[in-house]
Amino acid sequence: DIEEVRENLGFQKSKASDIINTILNQKSYSSAREIFERYYFSEKLKSTNWNISKLAEEIGIHQPNLSRKLKTLGISNHNPPNEALPD
Repeated sequence: DIEEVRENLGFQKSKASDIINTILNQKSYSSAREIFERYYFSEKLKSTNWNISKLAEEIGIHQPNLSRKLKTLGISNHNPPNEALPD
């Protein structure tokens, strides 16, 4: 349910719908997962003021693993994901 996803991720309704539609329109699972992860981590990082250690604790993963995942996704406080949805 889109409304439940919006509430859980903290997105505005229209943005959540756009993200979900973008994810569902992907041809591969890996593309869909990458889009989801980029938005999930970017929104969570905003909520912790880009404190990776705090976020790792909040979401229950080890900080080195989170740092590695962010690097893989190309996310850093110097290079946050583009706010626009992918084409």
